Amino acid sequence: MKKIYSFFTALIILIFILTSPGAAENSNQKVVLQLKWRHQFQFAGYYAAKIKGFYKKYGLEVEIREGGYDISTVDSVINGKAHYGVSNSEILLARLNNKPVVLVAPIFQHSPLVFISRKTKNISTPQDMVGKRIKFTKKSRDIELFTTLTNEGLNFANIIHIEGSIAREDYFDETIDAISAYITNEPYLYESRNIEYNIIRPLNYGIDFYGDCLFTSESEAKKNPQRVKDFKKASLEGWEYALNNKDEIIEYILKELKPAKSKEHLEYEAEKTSHLIMHNLVEIGHLNPGRWEYIGKIFAAHKLVPPDFKLDGFIFNSDPKPDLKRFKVYLLVLALASTIFFFCLITLLFFNRKLQKEINDRKAAEKKLRESEEKFRNIFQQSNEGIILQDFKGNIIDVNASALRIMGFGKNEFITKNIADMVLPEDLSKLKRASIHLRKYGRAMINLKAFKKNGEIIDITSSSAMLIISDRKIIMNVVNDITRRLEYEEKLKFQATILDQIEDMVTVTDTMGNITYINQSESKRTGLERDEAKGSKVTVFEPESENNSADKIIETTLEKGQWHGETLNYDSSGKKIFLFTRAGLISNSEKQPAGVVFISTDMTEIKKAEKELMLKEKQLRQAQKIEAVGTLAGGIAHDFNNLLYIISGNCELILLKADKNLQKYIVRIIQATERGADLVKRLLAFSRKTESRLEPVSLNQEIVRIKKMIDRVLPKMIEVRLILESREKYIKADQGQIEQILINLCLNAKDVMPEGGTLIIQTQFIEYTNENQLPFSSRKSILHGNYMLLSVEDSGSGMDNSTLERIFDPFFTTKSIGRGTGLGLSVIYGIVQSHNGYIECESIKDKGTRFYILLPVTEERPVIPEDKKDTGELVKGTGTILIADDEKNISLLTRKMLENLGYKVITADNGEMAVEEFKKNSNKIDLVILDIGMPGMGGKKAIEELLKINPWAKIIVASGYSAEGQIKDTLSLGAKNYIVKPYSQSELSKTVKTVLDLR
Repeated sequence: MKKIYSFFTALIILIFILTSPGAAENSNQKVVLQLKWRHQFQFAGYYAAKIKGFYKKYGLEVEIREGGYDISTVDSVINGKAHYGVSNSEILLARLNNKPVVLVAPIFQHSPLVFISRKTKNISTPQDMVGKRIKFTKKSRDIELFTTLTNEGLNFANIIHIEGSIAREDYFDETIDAISAYITNEPYLYESRNIEYNIIRPLNYGIDFYGDCLFTSESEAKKNPQRVKDFKKASLEGWEYALNNKDEIIEYILKELKPAKSKEHLEYEAEKTSHLIMHNLVEIGHLNPGRWEYIGKIFAAHKLVPPDFKLDGFIFNSDPKPDLKRFKVYLLVLALASTIFFFCLITLLFFNRKLQKEINDRKAAEKKLRESEEKFRNIFQQSNEGIILQDFKGNIIDVNASALRIMGFGKNEFITKNIADMVLPEDLSKLKRASIHLRKYGRAMINLKAFKKNGEIIDITSSSAMLIISDRKIIMNVVNDITRRLEYEEKLKFQATILDQIEDMVTVTDTMGNITYINQSESKRTGLERDEAKGSKVTVFEPESENNSADKIIETTLEKGQWHGETLNYDSSGKKIFLFTRAGLISNSEKQPAGVVFISTDMTEIKKAEKELMLKEKQLRQAQKIEAVGTLAGGIAHDFNNLLYIISGNCELILLKADKNLQKYIVRIIQATERGADLVKRLLAFSRKTESRLEPVSLNQEIVRIKKMIDRVLPKMIEVRLILESREKYIKADQGQIEQILINLCLNAKDVMPEGGTLIIQTQFIEYTNENQLPFSSRKSILHGNYMLLSVEDSGSGMDNSTLERIFDPFFTTKSIGRGTGLGLSVIYGIVQSHNGYIECESIKDKGTRFYILLPVTEERPVIPEDKKDTGELVKGTGTILIADDEKNISLLTRKMLENLGYKVITADNGEMAVEEFKKNSNKIDLVILDIGMPGMGGKKAIEELLKINPWAKIIVASGYSAEGQIKDTLSLGAKNYIVKPYSQSELSKTVKTVLDLR
């Protein structure tokens, strides 16, 4: 029997040798390979096949020609300039447009063609290209990029397309926003210069073409099929060698081919090329006819090829139909074989009986095998889980119905694929690691993202194991679509994350009020972990009675579906917090009540803020009232000072000529005007129309000094007690105004203690850093810093709340008519504000009243002033003086005073007249005395005009306001000095003489 088998084996070998198409072929055939670009690692497999003798092994002498933008590999092969060429998926486009090209093998499983853009251009999707300058060719060379943009619905009218060949410098042209590139090449240019970039891959938008395909002409495929097969085998062997010996091939390219790339650049290209070829996962040159069909459909969808295209003849058939020229040889061989067959048949009859028994035994075994296979097949097909059988190269052998349903393919098209065809590129490394684990341990489990037939991306889980079927080791993958499960899990995680991120406290209970869930905010409030809180009863307190109202809320929610209102609760430290709580009904899938969700917002700070806002509104109303009175006071102050000046000035003139009997009465009038002027100053201070003279003052010393004064005023039955800060601290204050505050508060205290009592004046130094340090209700608005706290406390009759709210109102008083104007506390309020301080009052009816005044501390020390007393001496002089005042009486009075002092005087009734007079007599006029409150052209404008005529003009400003008020602005314009009404003749003489003596 063995001899017969050996004989038949020899016979078959003889037939194969005689009928082999390559038997008659010539060796050492010269062929030309046209590359699509210049020499680089992209074509390493062909270089390796040549230098390592793989081509020579098959009798081929190969010339490898460089390519470039001006060389079309398709045209070169069709026109006979080259036998073979390398190009991208444009060869299918050429074939379907009637160009006779034939695919030999795709080398790159994924196309390297991409768009690249500097990150600063903010282009990361095709849609970002609208309105931008994009450089690529619409020709077949960049067909994947053109198809991607069209597939994404981009209108080429909406982008600035730059057609043409691309040079290296284009990638650094700032005027180009995005440009076509090879992922194996151009990113290195950016990385070597530390330029950040974005990549747009057609693969991510459903355009997954092959790259760098080896092809030939239809003529070559038909005439020399064996040579095509040999060239393919040698090239693929070359690629296998090149990818396993990258450094050797890179050295060859650098030394022999002299590329325009550095060694580092070629190493980068080699690594990226290896990823695209995927030689560790699939055989080099692996192709899927269905994928080419898919690429053709994309071309047809974009009207690049006819819709009824056929792929017939596009893929090289390595087993063509027999050559009719050899038909006679076949007949001869067949006749010889028939003769031998009949001879053998006689011999075989001898063994028939022996074989029959073996056949019967084999049939019984086959029956059992069929039954076993049928059982396996039923399990295989009826399984709810997808089952995919594959070999160790990833080629799919068989699939069940569930796997087809999951992936959306028909069986015939599914078993033509490789596992790697359906996995996202970024998960290929996972697949490789799982394969290694499987070979080592016999089992592996992995989660992957996979493509369905319609392009949808799904998440699958695959459990793999090795099986032996018919002495053949295969891999069985049990797969399940877990997309919805992962989406649901992500949704739950997202919802839980949201609940934990919100500040509101969330508690979920069953219908009996037992807690089933709390979020992170509620956990922080209670100090309990979620597991600790589960099962305990929910507590919700009423804000007024503080009774637990959880049962009532749940009852209302179960009845009406919702509840909301203010509640009260406690944090983990026992601190009371105010909440606004909403309760909502939770229903199960049968729409039956399943529980209640409580959502509580912490309103504690809001309630505090509302109280503070009410206080601020109260303070604002107080400030507005004082501002109104201040405006009134400020408005009349100027005119009142003018009247006082007329009275006092005329009295001074009369005093010069009056006899001794009249002089004492005139002096009294002058003294009264001085007290009136002082009153006006106080009104201006109250109205804040003048700035306080703030100087370093010891508050303690002022209190001790003023106590001597108030001891004379207060009745003996009122005890005055001082409790003063032991440390000497200073405040910046107006000494007279501090005196006014203390005297007013003490006199007010006297009025509320007619039967006697205690008056306590206390000071305290406070380094304010904590709100609890101050007794002020508005302490949040007080800036941190160092302060002196002054408190004045009496044991008098106190005030009710309605009176307390109005004490700082102007003209409000509880005193009887004739005993007070109601301005005292309003003035104090204004003084404290002008000192950048704070004032508050607290009072209890029949218990007493306490005022708190907070004043900032200064590091400055008091300066002892020089004792300068006005002797009343008149200083005379000469010259011409222009007086400008809209009040005739003031002009006449001032003129008389100046003439008495020896000066010549010119008067003007307003600013316009003053400017005209100064123009006429600018050479004569030595000095101008100008009132700033004139109608028409005011004092400020008049000063500007006078200084335009003569920039060195000497001007004195006169006003009923103080120097710190409106006069300060005019001095900055160029006035030399000021004088405040009412002023004496002595003061006027000295001021005039001082200014005239200026140079």
